This record gives sequence, C-alpha cells and structure tokens, in this order.
Amino acid sequence: MKALSILLFNILSFSLLSSGSSFYQQASLIDLREECDSLDCPERYCEVYRYLAENLYLPLADRFHYLNIAEQISLELADKHNILAIYSQAGRMNLDKGQYAASLEAFSKGIDYLGYKNDEDWLQQEGWFLTGYGILLYKVKLYEDAKGIFKDCAQVMHRNSDTYGEAVALNNIGLCYSNLGEPDSALYYFTQAYELRLGLNDKFLLTHSMLYIARMYRQMGNRSRADSALEKAAYYNDLSTEFEFIGDIHCQWAEIAFDDEDLISASYHLQKAKEMSSPFKDLTWLNLKIRLFKELSLKDSLIFYIDSALSTAQSFGNLDLELSLLYQKEKLYREIGLDKEADSILLRVAALSQKLLRIKDTMQENLMVVQGDFIENRSRLQNLEASYREKEKIIASQNTTILLVTIIALILLSAFILYYRINNRVRKLSQNIRILNERSRLAAEQMTSGILAFDPNGELIFSNQAARDHFRFFGNFDLEENKDFLSQIIQKEMLEDWQLRIQEVKDKQSFQNMSSRLKDDRKFYHLVSMREMKTEDQKVGAVAVITDVTNSQERSLELSRKTQALEVANSAKEKMLSLLAHDLKEGVVSSLELAKLSLDGDPQEHGTHLQLIYESLGRTKTLLFKTLDWVKHQSNGLELQRNKFFIGRLVADVIKEKEEILIQKSVECLNQVDQNLQAVADPNALRVILRNLIGNAIKFVEPKVGRVQIQSRRINSAKIEIAIVDNGRGMTPVQIANLLGGEKLNSTKGTMGEEGTGMGLHFCQDLLYKMGSTLQVESSLNLGTVFYFSLDCPQRAAKQ
Repeated sequence: MKALSILLFNILSFSLLSSGSSFYQQASLIDLREECDSLDCPERYCEVYRYLAENLYLPLADRFHYLNIAEQISLELADKHNILAIYSQAGRMNLDKGQYAASLEAFSKGIDYLGYKNDEDWLQQEGWFLTGYGILLYKVKLYEDAKGIFKDCAQVMHRNSDTYGEAVALNNIGLCYSNLGEPDSALYYFTQAYELRLGLNDKFLLTHSMLYIARMYRQMGNRSRADSALEKAAYYNDLSTEFEFIGDIHCQWAEIAFDDEDLISASYHLQKAKEMSSPFKDLTWLNLKIRLFKELSLKDSLIFYIDSALSTAQSFGNLDLELSLLYQKEKLYREIGLDKEADSILLRVAALSQKLLRIKDTMQENLMVVQGDFIENRSRLQNLEASYREKEKIIASQNTTILLVTIIALILLSAFILYYRINNRVRKLSQNIRILNERSRLAAEQMTSGILAFDPNGELIFSNQAARDHFRFFGNFDLEENKDFLSQIIQKEMLEDWQLRIQEVKDKQSFQNMSSRLKDDRKFYHLVSMREMKTEDQKVGAVAVITDVTNSQERSLELSRKTQALEVANSAKEKMLSLLAHDLKEGVVSSLELAKLSLDGDPQEHGTHLQLIYESLGRTKTLLFKTLDWVKHQSNGLELQRNKFFIGRLVADVIKEKEEILIQKSVECLNQVDQNLQAVADPNALRVILRNLIGNAIKFVEPKVGRVQIQSRRINSAKIEIAIVDNGRGMTPVQIANLLGGEKLNSTKGTMGEEGTGMGLHFCQDLLYKMGSTLQVESSLNLGTVFYFSLDCPQRAAKQ
C-alpha cells in the first residue's frame, strides 16, 4: 500500500510539473514511463529523478522536488539505491545556496548509511559523499576537520582506483593546508594531484592544477616559479578544448603586476583576461579592474566596474560583498560631489543591513533545528544499543542443556554473524555521530553569536566561547556547565531578563527580543532568540542564541548624523541660490527699464538704447556665469579658498556691475581703495560680500545727492580693513541690533522703493565668519552708515 501511494504521488507530481511548462517534459522520464512503472524498476526511476535534479537549467525548487522523489523511491522501494549520492547532492545544492544548516542536515542523514553496503558502487558513493561533507566543513572554515575528511576520502578513492576522484581529494587537502598557513604542505599535495592528472592526460585538469601550484609559489614569495607555473598553465590551456582558465591565468599575472606597481602590465593582463566567457560575472576580474581604476583615479570607469561587481554580487546572492561595494560607491559619489546619489545609496545600505540581520536570524533558527536533530539521533542510538545488550542476555540465557549444543551453536553462530555485522555498523554509526557532534560543537565555538543549550530542568549543558565572553563582560561571572543557569546570574536586572525569557519559552515555545546595556561608556545592543527543543513530542530542553548587533545600531545612528549634516549643507545652498536671484534681479530689471524707455522714446535713439541693453545683459551674463561657477564648486557646502589678489580691481568690477542703478539714481560711487593693496581670501566670496554691501549702500542713499565710498586702511602687517561708507538715511541702535543679531529676516525698501529678501547681510556674515572676520557697522539716523570688516594680507607685501 505504501509503495502504491509513492507511485501515485510521483505520477501526480510529474503531471503538475509538466502542465506548468513544456521545458520540464524530460525525454528520459517520458521514455521510462512508457517502458515500466516505479514498482517494477524503482532503481531506474531513482536514477532518472536524481539526474533531473542535477539539471542546472531547471528552477532550483523543481530540482529539490525531483531529489525528494528520488529519496522516497530509494528508501521505500529500491533498498537505499543511490541514497548516499542523493543526500550528497542535497547537501551540495543547499551549500551552493549558502544554507549551511540545511546542508549539514542532509549530510547527517547520509551518515546513517555509511557502511550499509560494501560493493564497489557503494564505496564510490561513500568517497564522493565524504568529498561533499569535507567541502561543507571547509566552507565554514573548519580546515583541520575538513583536512581529515579529505584524507579519508583520498584513501577510499585510491582503493577504488578512482584517479580523478583521488586528485580532487588531494587538491582539497592542499587548500586546507593553504588556509592553515602551511604552504609547503599545500604545495606537496597540489603537486601529488598534478602528477596523478598527468596520467589522465586531460589538459583542462592540468591547467587547473598548475594554477593551484602557481598560487602556492606566490604565497611562498617565489615569484620566478610562480611565473613559470602560470606560463605552463597557459600552455595547457591553449592545448585544451575548454578555455575556462584563460581569465584565471591573466588575473594572477595582473596581481603580480600590481605587486610590482606596474599598472601598464596589470591593465594588459586584465584586458587579456576579458577573453574569458563571462568576465563581468567573475568577481576576481571585477575586483582587479576596480583596483586598477582606483590607482589611475578614473572615477567614471571605477563607477562602471563597481556597478558591474554589484550586479554580479546580487546575482550570486553575496550580500556581504554587495554591502562592501555599496560603501565604496557611496564614498566615490561623495568625492565627485554627487551627494544626492550618495544619500540614496546610504538608504540601500540601511535596507541591506536589515536584510542581512534577518538572514542571520534564519540561520540561527536552522542551526537550532539541526542541533535538535542531533539530540534526537543520540537518543535513538542509545535505545538501539540498549536493545542489542538485551539480545545478548537473551542469547546467553538460552544455553541451558548439552543436548541442544549443536542447535544452540548454530543459532549462536548465526546470531554472532548477524550481531557482528550490526554491531560493526552501530559502532561506525556511533563514531560518525560523535564526530559530527564534536564538529558541531567546534563550529558553534567559532561562531560570533553566543549559544546556550539547557536541559528541561534549566541546567546549562552547553555554552560556546562567545556566550562565555558575553556573561563574563556584562555579568561579571564565568558560566559553568551542568549547573542551574539562573542561579549563576549575579546582577538583578540580568536575572529578571532571563527569567522573563525562559518563562516566555515555556508559554509560547519561542521568544525573541532586543536588549541594551551600558558598559564602559558605550551602549551595547544584543538580539536574544530562544526556542524550545522537542524529540518525539517530548521536551528535551531549549537553545538560546545571543547576537551582538551593536555595530549595526551604531551605523544607524551615524546615518542619522550624516542626514543632519546634509540638511545643513542644503541650507547653505538655498542661501547662495537666493542671493544669486537677488543679484541677477538688478540686471534684468535695468534691462527691462531700458527696453521700456526705448519703446516709449524717440525711434532714432533705438540704436543707443539697444547698445545700453546689450551692455547691461552682458554684465548680467558675466555675473551669472561667475556666480554659478562659484556655486557649482560649493556643492558640499561653503568651502572657501585662500588666494592672493588686488582688492582694488575687485571693487572696480563690482562698481561696474552696479553702473545702471548708479545712473538711474544719479548716485556717485567712489573706489578709494589703494590699488596696490593685496588681500588673501576667497575672491568669489568677497565679490558676493562687496556686491551686497555696495548694493545696500546705493539702495539707501537719496537720488542725485547720494554718495558711496569704498575705502581701505592697513591695520597692521597682517591685516587690512575695508569700509563701505554712505551718506544715506542711517539706522537707529535698535535697527542695527536687529540687522546683525536677529534671527528673523527683515527687508526694508530703498529710497526709490527697491525691494530685497533680507538674506544678503546674514549670508555676508556667514562668509566673513568662515574667512575669520566679522561684519561691523556704525550708523546714525540721517547721517549715513559705515559697514567695515578686516581681511588677511600677504606678509611680504606688508614689509615692502
């Protein structure tokens, strides 16, 4: 009945997948269904579904579905046919997704069947199963454990005369030694693998081996041998029908050129490496291109390759690399003045950081599930060993009489043979599970998150190094295993927190919260997750995971501070743009007045009026271009320069700009600045200041009798003073106080009704403050006004 239900399930699953897309109509499965059903040839169905799961063109969800079908057929109908290959494939597929906990779960299932059979095909499956398990340990950086697994794998492959698999195992051993900082041992195993592959005469595999050897020589500092190995790899690659490694070869040569600071050679090899099939999906090549354009300061090309690397990282699902590239791009945008785009990238960084945090939570939950499975496996093993001991007692008690010696001997012999085989498998299974549990503990010890495991009575049965460090630092005590957890906590606040969490887990089976603690003048944030563990509906304990999220919280605060800084910069820009509009208005209004005068006046004077309009618009254009150019260079806020220039010439330019309004009001404006006097300041900023102060003086003097004077005097050898003096209406002390000290913008109409924004003087004060000066004013009602300020001057000129 169970076999029939599996058959119906397989037929229904295949029908649903086939109806979704014609692409899934796999010819091999269709042909097999026409020959026989899964009850008659389950081994063939198991193989077909497993091969479908290896099809990289199928969606990942469908590949896992096919693999689940193959597993069901193997376990229920085919006497575990290909079961190690199935679990190994599931582990590798989860490993490719970065799901280490799910991968570990798949390999833990396969360990149950090590030694199940002893034929050549089964031993070959064991060899590749150990290869996959070793790769998992290598990926989580347990290099010492992975090295041991790969050595076992090499022995299995050697016994099976599988030269290809033995070379793979030797290369993996070399990679482990390389990461353990033992390049000599790594080079030995890479060389052993290369010698095995010479017998296979596969140029593709020989290229692969020479690249490993070249990398080791580089790591050992032997540049000449590294170059020779790379040249040999290029030679094999040219002879191979597969040109997959051309990019790797030239990328390594480019790295050597970078070490020699030879950017021309590095650029040449990166261009040659572009001949690979998909260079913009190769992160090594993209990172080297980014390094090249950083060295050359070619920011446009740098942005392009950072974007390409971002796209590749996103397609691979490498969130850590994507986050690193976004930080580089944000910094580059700020360097070239694209603050708005940089702010947009910061928002993406914040969102990606949150996503990484969620992924980390998911990984923690998966790890707790796998640990629960390990506890369950250990319980089953203990029950199985107890059952075997009971069988031994029963067999021993049956030896009662000499009359039945022959029969009992035969029974005992048969039982002994069966017991020996089963006991062998149980010991091997027990050893493998102990190894797996020990390695799980080692993996937990190396995790940055703190992990605690409790039994049903609240005793602490496991804590990793991160957890012990956490309680030593924040709780001022050392955790002890096999003791009541709560009774060890000294601090009242910490005890109340953990009592609440444990009670929540008892009530709801799981709990998660964020806690914060102040330590050494720094606020630390931790995410605490707890979950109840069960085996066969029986509570066996609980697991807690403590994750330090202080850095992400501090980055959020830093992002907030940067946002405030941007608001200040935007405020400065608004002031500059308002001031630009104020200054340009005079030229536009003057041109309109001249145009109206031309239309209303004598047609014979049109030429004269047009000339005046042309000159007015020309001065307005010059003012516009100068101001816009200055504003453009202030995109990051007010950043003033310090240049040496003749201030009298700058004053003359500003008076020239005010010529129309001076003519209209019949006002005299005198440049009384010493023409040989030099100042050290930002000439563009000073132009804005003088334009506003002279404009205000013209604005408040009476037509026909008004006079404005721009004067200078030397204060000392390092300072000069510039004064704008007018005989206008003047101000009261209250008006002076409101003008320079008030935060509210006030605008007063001039003697001919001229209007303003009230922002000019405030902006002049800001500019002078950044120059290290202040705006001073002296005025009396109806007696005129004097605005004056000091500037730095060249010391050498002062001595002359």
